[in-house]
Amino acid sequence: MKNGLLLGTLFLFFSAFNAQAELVVTDWETEGDELIVIDTDTGYKWLNLALTVNQSIDDVSAQLSTIYSGWRLATEDEVFNLMANHYGWEDRREGSAPVELRNEWQDAFGITGSGGRSYGSYIGNDGSVNMAGTRNSNYVYFNYTRGSNSAKFNQYDGVFLMSEGLVTLEEKANIQSVNSPLAVGVLALAFIFGSRRFTNH
Repeated sequence: MKNGLLLGTLFLFFSAFNAQAELVVTDWETEGDELIVIDTDTGYKWLNLALTVNQSIDDVSAQLSTIYSGWRLATEDEVFNLMANHYGWEDRREGSAPVELRNEWQDAFGITGSGGRSYGSYIGNDGSVNMAGTRNSNYVYFNYTRGSNSAKFNQYDGVFLMSEGLVTLEEKANIQSVNSPLAVGVLALAFIFGSRRFTNH
């Protein structure tokens, strides 16, 4: 519960005061798995890229109702906005980035290949398979074309999956805490005392 409150506080803080979005890591299914990345600018949740490495976009798409339930394939525009928010971009370009931002990306999205690669693939607006991400050279890629076959995987790429409304493990814990008998009892007592105070006046 403390983690959930901390996450919420961080989200509100960075949303209100930080022009450059932070990447906040939290848990998806088990405590400590750190598989969800939250873009504090949009509130969108992204899945750690290392989890889908060595799978094609078609492979992952076929598992959206099972293993990856609650997630969907990200669009080119959504991937661009994620990277633009993190790296401070204003246009669709590639280039070098500060080492701190590269480290933050790698820590959040995981390592998908040698050389510190932290890459993800997605379907571009023109239907091609594209890659975006960074590596130890501090170079940031966006719209790097991998071809047109979404059934073929690249050994260095995960697949970009995102969600607007997925409930994190901490959020589930907070919901359960609110619905617990103790919490319900406290709310009931508060209502009773509030009613008495109202009737006495």
